[in-house]
Amino acid sequence: MSARSLPETALAEAAGIAVDNGIVVDGQFRTSDPNVFAAGDCCNFQWKGARVRLESWKAAQDQGAHVAVAMLVGADAYAKVPWFWSDQYDLTLQVAGMFDMTRAGIRRETRDDTAIVFQCDAAGHLIAAAGIGPGNAVAKDLRILEKADRTRCAGWSRRIGRPVPEPQAPPESRLIRHRRDRCTTTARTSKTSAL
Repeated sequence: MSARSLPETALAEAAGIAVDNGIVVDGQFRTSDPNVFAAGDCCNFQWKGARVRLESWKAAQDQGAHVAVAMLVGADAYAKVPWFWSDQYDLTLQVAGMFDMTRAGIRRETRDDTAIVFQCDAAGHLIAAAGIGPGNAVAKDLRILEKADRTRCAGWSRRIGRPVPEPQAPPESRLIRHRRDRCTTTARTSKTSAL
């Protein structure tokens, strides 16, 4: 099961600012009004050729810092790798990058109670990874993706445990099940503030 929040864009719409699944921004998070910036859950921005809106405190924090630099001295286009984590009972789910739902993932077990699923693009570069395990057990492996998004899949996958023989289907909107259903997610819809 998956959940999403709906951006509150009424203020931006009333000001005549472009809105499409959030407030539309450029690489510096500038809106269609060049004097207004937006960051966080409410904005829709360009990342690796696609328009996305991220619902994560980490993304909002990173975007806010990027906006501050862009407003003060100018900045390159935003390029931070999306990253988030969520505690699910005694386990932690961590995700870095954005999975392409049309491509299969590769699963590796890093130890008995920890697994990582990752995905590579056609050129063999790592584009996304997700891991689940107790505490921060998978954090180190996923941070590699966040810091070096041009990592080659072949080299990275050899370092993170043993392969699991059966291929994994792409992630879908479904309950996360791990260790005999001890971990499940719940759905909730909320509104986020704009500007």
